[in-house]
Amino acid sequence: MTTHRASTPEVVFPLRRDRAGWRAVYKLGNERGRCPFQCKFCGVGNSPRVTSAENMALFDALHARHLATLDGPYHAAIFNRGNVTDRGAFSQATLDHVLETFVRDPRVTCLSLNSREVTATADVLDELAARQLPCPLHFIFGQESFTRNAQLILGKNNQGELERFIEKLQPYNTACPPTPERKKHVFGLDVNLVFLPELYLDLGESRHGHEEKIAAGFAAEVRQLLALAHPLVPIHINLHPFYPVASLPYEPADLFMLVRMLPVLQQLVDTHNRRSKANPTQLFVGVVFATQPDTATAPRLVRLQALLDEFNRTGRLPAA
Repeated sequence: MTTHRASTPEVVFPLRRDRAGWRAVYKLGNERGRCPFQCKFCGVGNSPRVTSAENMALFDALHARHLATLDGPYHAAIFNRGNVTDRGAFSQATLDHVLETFVRDPRVTCLSLNSREVTATADVLDELAARQLPCPLHFIFGQESFTRNAQLILGKNNQGELERFIEKLQPYNTACPPTPERKKHVFGLDVNLVFLPELYLDLGESRHGHEEKIAAGFAAEVRQLLALAHPLVPIHINLHPFYPVASLPYEPADLFMLVRMLPVLQQLVDTHNRRSKANPTQLFVGVVFATQPDTATAPRLVRLQALLDEFNRTGRLPAA
């Protein structure tokens, strides 16, 4: 019997609900072992190299775990500690196995693949479009931030990349009109914005006492993303709070601060959707508690997760 190495850390992303149903995350391995982008805040960099067989076995194990709970429509998001659209990091055999699994399940409302714009080449997009999947396929793109501080703080150079990605996807949604009932477009984007207060503060400036400045900065990020949105390329916005990484000297983001900002951010999205004739933009907060909370913090985290779950399902926060 073959033993497959784990190609994912101990953190297993729990199933969450949004307005479209369940959101199932599959964090798989990098079959090259090294991500060429080397963004210093990401932590992927030099991942353990895994084989296609190991990746497929891990996917099957995660999917079996999810299937025990998935009792309705779900959106599946595939990560590989790199880029799923990079055939050296995620082989054709692995991709075929993953996509064929979801094609057989009519509950899947959307499939998302982690990708940078440069690895989503014309050949990759042509091949994926030719599959005529029964649901939309989105690319998970880590914009993270539009601020001038972003490259210095995060070590990620993606200037202009989102605009190029949007432009690249438009022709497929025009030339390949979808036909199945649950497929309203061919390609879309799931765009990540990181909530890291230092992106909106001056060098050495404390978070304490500057919540309004931080909130204004994060709202500006959402406005800029909405301004770039194109009617032909639907966008889901994932707000993900910063968690400590060894390469950066910052504390974790205050999640209750983020919760206080959510009504304003949702209002921006609602206003955009009323003005747009395209598929509505969605807002989602992805949070994973990587460690088991101790007795002192557990009630606070339970309350926090309840607030975020309600927001993700309804776009509103529960009454106090």
